[in-house]
Amino acid sequence: MNQMSKLDAFIQQAVTAMPISGTSLIASLYGDALLQRGGEVWLGSVAALLEGLGFGERFVRTALFRLNKEEWLDVVRIGRRSFYRLSDKGLRLTRRAEHKIYRASAPGMGRYLAAAAFGRAGEKCARRR
Repeated sequence: MNQMSKLDAFIQQAVTAMPISGTSLIASLYGDALLQRGGEVWLGSVAALLEGLGFGERFVRTALFRLNKEEWLDVVRIGRRSFYRLSDKGLRLTRRAEHKIYRASAPGMGRYLAAAAFGRAGEKCARRR
């Protein structure tokens, strides 16, 4: 088995084990990867990329259309080709999510200490409160 076959097998196993929302995956793809590299991508390129994860071109086309209708993505047509990029709303929502996901530490980390006391010690502790 060559390297690509191993990778394909791994991807298929991962997708089968934990189903992926294709629309969420596309939104994440734009926010996490494509935005950093110009952000505007031809529909056919997105379809080719997601084909390896089991998403057909028709699904990708429909998902991009819906993300555009929900104002997550803007579309630019050049001839017969459609190029999608994050809209202002999509960029704003992506930045908000990015801040929550990738910040250095979560709020409240290291601020709480939980202790449990059982029996008479626990009763005394509860009475003090």
